Amino acid sequence: MHSASHLTLAFLERRPESAAPVLAELEPSDAAAFLESVPGRLAAPVLVQMVPWSAARCLELLSPGRAARTLQRMAYLDAASLLRLVEEERFEAILGQMTDDLARSFRNSLRYPKGTVGAWMDYTVPTFAVDAPAADALKYARQHHNRVDSHIFVEDAGAFAGAVGIADLLRCDRKASLAEIMDRTVQPLSNRAMLATVAAMPDWDRLSMLPVVGRRQNVLGGLTRSGLRKGLSEDQIVRPTDSSGAMLSHVFGSLLVSAVGLLQVMTEPGTGDPDASAGKSGDDR
Repeated sequence: MHSASHLTLAFLERRPESAAPVLAELEPSDAAAFLESVPGRLAAPVLVQMVPWSAARCLELLSPGRAARTLQRMAYLDAASLLRLVEEERFEAILGQMTDDLARSFRNSLRYPKGTVGAWMDYTVPTFAVDAPAADALKYARQHHNRVDSHIFVEDAGAFAGAVGIADLLRCDRKASLAEIMDRTVQPLSNRAMLATVAAMPDWDRLSMLPVVGRRQNVLGGLTRSGLRKGLSEDQIVRPTDSSGAMLSHVFGSLLVSAVGLLQVMTEPGTGDPDASAGKSGDDR
């Protein structure tokens, strides 16, 4: 890799929370140029740790394809939060590089007022029909564990019917239908409810995600505890680092200055094709 040393990449991978404030101090164009040159799997955690406004400016300056791939490596809520701050024209260019379903879910998230449940819910939450066998739900949970929280949601004739805990799926008869083992007492949240009004819901004591429904009681997604906290928070700040993190940040800052300087040299006339080298070195893997 030409634009970032192995030590720089190791730091990004192991201490993204320490790298984030260093990148935030750079000019957005320099920070974006650096992030364009590193693998997306390393860029995503750093952007998540940055002050949202700074991260959004970097996203706007990345190529649409790279920005889209980086966002898809984040948790849905983190990606939606950053996209909310991206300028509209750039927002559409980035979503144009995503699948139709994912782009549609992000557009839906951003159409809600910021203080509502709908603005902070995760649209990628799977739902199952009430007559589906437990074996099918368990198989899906194992194959897509990154999309499944502590519970899955069940619909009956297109309306929310209940929730089934993953622990219950592991214990039950695999041939049992979800209707036989689901908890019918879980109360869904309205997508238009204000976050402040749902924060005291008693179901938060036993579920880490609550179902979100539309006017017809159809499941639209889920709101996690972390989504609730993030939505209620007025200021999103980078987590503080310890003293060793501060020292490592200083070292990383020195390495980053060299890396950005090299990027600038590479983009001067006669020094080769920067897009080609960035594309090769920053390939997602």
